[in-house]
Amino acid sequence: EIRLLRLLPGQGPICCTLTHAALSNNLRYEALSYCWGDSSTKLSISCNGERLLVGESLYSALDHLRDSLQKPTLWIDAICINQTDIGERNSQVTLMRRIYSSCQRAVVWLGPADTQTELAF
Repeated sequence: EIRLLRLLPGQGPICCTLTHAALSNNLRYEALSYCWGDSSTKLSISCNGERLLVGESLYSALDHLRDSLQKPTLWIDAICINQTDIGERNSQVTLMRRIYSSCQRAVVWLGPADTQTELAF
């Protein structure tokens, strides 16, 4: 079993819900891969009505992935794995190959665009 995040549409504060799901081939979600970045800067999102602090890079990715109408379902290691529970974290890490191979697609967040972005492509 894994947790999945549903990113709620809208402008303003980032809101999401977190649910449990059985890991299977017919589960529809995207896996987000990103750089955790500087852990000293935390920003607040709302998850299941509770305040949750996330890193600046993850906040930026969620803000970018948020849609005005759709509710994308995502697997994000920093949120979907309880990072403070070592047993759970170790168990979930062993599932990561299956989590990534079972997703509809993997989304990679390299950060917001800057003046050099177009040169890279």
